[in-house]
Amino acid sequence: MNDTKKAIQVFLGDLKEHVETRIDISSLVATEKSAEILSTLITKGALFILFFLVLIFCSLGLAIYVGDRLQNLTAGFLWVGGGYAVLAIICILLKETWLKTPILNSLIKQLFKDEK
Repeated sequence: MNDTKKAIQVFLGDLKEHVETRIDISSLVATEKSAEILSTLITKGALFILFFLVLIFCSLGLAIYVGDRLQNLTAGFLWVGGGYAVLAIICILLKETWLKTPILNSLIKQLFKDEK
């Protein structure tokens, strides 16, 4: 009877250690996934800012060029602004397929990708 009791105590001690190890591993995996997602978001955010700056300067150049061609600087800016308004409307109409779904898919892939 003593041997059985001692074996059960050893088993329970090993089980407790196993559960604590699994909790630690799960915590580390969650931390790693969070860090990967955060680093991806920061990188994509920085690239978005750079792209936005390039777009602003190219838009200014295009507006000045169109205004020069039309001999009316204001009209050049209005034409370029109108073009962006059309693009904004298209993006609003197609936001589900062009923006929301790809972003969600990217985050889900990042979250559930398996390291081998």
